[in-house]
Amino acid sequence: MVLSCMASATIEDVAKAAPNVLRWLQMYMFRDQQLTRSLVKRAEDSGYKAIVLTVDAIILGRRCRDLKNQSVLLPHMRFGNIRGSETEACSTEDYVKSLFEQAIDWTSFSWLKSITRLPVLIKGILTAEDAKLAVQHGASGIIVSNHGGRQLDGVPATVIL
Repeated sequence: MVLSCMASATIEDVAKAAPNVLRWLQMYMFRDQQLTRSLVKRAEDSGYKAIVLTVDAIILGRRCRDLKNQSVLLPHMRFGNIRGSETEACSTEDYVKSLFEQAIDWTSFSWLKSITRLPVLIKGILTAEDAKLAVQHGASGIIVSNHGGRQLDGVPATVIL
């Protein structure tokens, strides 16, 4: 299973609850590189077998329903793996923008690979050209994904017939 780094359950709690399950950690690049390092180390220490870097959703999609309902992260809501993630009420989009690095490139991927002994896969690949680049840059694997079409509705489907 692939655990989102933004899940409400911690890396460690999932490892304890599912000790005999092959676990990977899905990551974003965070503005705070120490946070990224910490999450990767916690995954290694908890027996996760790979890191999955998501590259197709560094910004959130425009969710009209959330805008209409004025959806916010309430102060008691938190992400289990982001210490101190309790917030004042704010929009999910603003909170994510404050956390995620908005400009990632192959240097970012190389840095992530350099801080772990685990294989690093890339999630969010949609073209043959990007797949080739991922292999050239040392990705241990790719995951074809358009983030369920929830973030960027103008991208191709993951399966085109």
